[in-house]
Amino acid sequence: MPKLTALTVENLWKGGEPLRRADADCPGLYFQVSGVKSASWLLRYALDGKRVEMGLGPYPLLGLAQAREKARTERRVARVEKIDPLLTRRAEQSRKRAELAKLKTVRQLVEEYAEVKSHGWSAGTTKRFRLDFANHVLPVIGDMLARDVNVANVKTVLDPIWLEKPALSRALQNHIAGIWDYAMFYGIAPLNPARNLQRFLAKQPKTTHRQALPFEQMPEFFRQLHEYQLSQALTDPRYDKPNREAAVAMFESGKTIREIAAEFGVSHLQTIRIWIGELRPGLWRGKCHDRPRTWVNNPHRNWNGPPPSSLINYRKLAAHAFEFMILLGPLRTSETLATTWGEIDEDRKLLTIPRSRMKNKKARNDHIVPLSDRAMAIIEKMKEIRHNDFLFPGSALTNRKKLQDRKWTWEAVAGNKIGCPLDKRAFITVLRDRFPHIDATPHGFRTTFTNWAYASRSFRDIAIELSLDHAYGNQVHRAYRDERLVEERRELLQAWSDYCNGRTADIIRLPTPVTRTA
Repeated sequence: MPKLTALTVENLWKGGEPLRRADADCPGLYFQVSGVKSASWLLRYALDGKRVEMGLGPYPLLGLAQAREKARTERRVARVEKIDPLLTRRAEQSRKRAELAKLKTVRQLVEEYAEVKSHGWSAGTTKRFRLDFANHVLPVIGDMLARDVNVANVKTVLDPIWLEKPALSRALQNHIAGIWDYAMFYGIAPLNPARNLQRFLAKQPKTTHRQALPFEQMPEFFRQLHEYQLSQALTDPRYDKPNREAAVAMFESGKTIREIAAEFGVSHLQTIRIWIGELRPGLWRGKCHDRPRTWVNNPHRNWNGPPPSSLINYRKLAAHAFEFMILLGPLRTSETLATTWGEIDEDRKLLTIPRSRMKNKKARNDHIVPLSDRAMAIIEKMKEIRHNDFLFPGSALTNRKKLQDRKWTWEAVAGNKIGCPLDKRAFITVLRDRFPHIDATPHGFRTTFTNWAYASRSFRDIAIELSLDHAYGNQVHRAYRDERLVEERRELLQAWSDYCNGRTADIIRLPTPVTRTA
């Protein structure tokens, strides 16, 4: 058996003839050629009566001298220490791959955590989670390895907002702690730097509850709200059928969009959207500037059905929706706006909200809301403008971009219904524009209702709490009790409606006993 030389190995490598050549200078070492300039080193050894072949590396990355040295080392391990070097190498490679899998940056870890948890979150929660981390966490520690993040790094994230934005900072601290619990479970990080961190940060200012209007002011508030509702119709009179026909006639006679808009005192964009087709394809061509456009026949040209969304006076619609929300418990803003016609039973005067749309998603039953006489009147009023699945329809024009984003839409929240509801800021806009003198928020009316109900002393606590969709009693009590109490809550909500509309006597607060001290 000839001894391999560097020149022999080089010529065999360049020749490319498939073969296996042993090295006389190093027992068990072979040079294996598989093609032109394609070769590797092979070690053959015996262990426990079995012959094993082990690759040492490719040529020319591993030269002759290096291959001999490595072969002698591995052969010594097998013969003297009785350890299989091939299994040892595989174990080491597996350990290194496992270590590399743990080397995740904070950005990668946050994305992985969001992907796992988003299946149990609402679309709004997922969006808020991503925005909060993109704004406050990732710019600071996003590129760090998750295993290297310590308490000081988390403190650096929270310090700028801990006192200025207490609610946001606590939410971020809880999310970060949850993410690192996840990382510890999978071995990505050795410890949780955010757990119990709040004990060693500055004391935050006390959280103030959302402002509530005193219930004694509710009759006057409703009187003003009704005056606002009656001040104009639900549909804008400028865009009714006679005006529409006049605008179309002017358009066909050759007048420009701007001339028509100036004639009626509206913007040219409103003219295009409302009178010249509401952005329906094929109804007009070109851009809405000063040139006359070619009229195209379209079945929507003569409008005789329910008014299109662009004809609705959304400020008045928001006032009706706001009153509807207050009369029903009150509901939360999102629960009210996402109400669909399919959830209303007009014969039984009931609104059934799927549990998936309620804040408390753990209750067994859907939330059933008895409808008072005034609530039914509002529903009857909404039939005048009904044109999609939602009780309080929103503008398809202003929400078009929202509807195109399938990750965050009212459609996703409401279960892929047709159309979209009023914007979630509608109630805040009503309070800001029409009642600037009132220091209250839409959610605060839940407190107003609660204070009135308890002050009346005419209804059981359980009926009041269930009207607010609050859990009442312990888990055992709830398991053996019908939590709906529909008829009792119907009396409660009808009394609340009568009080708000000024048809009952005011509730007089009883004097609070004063304890005398010596």
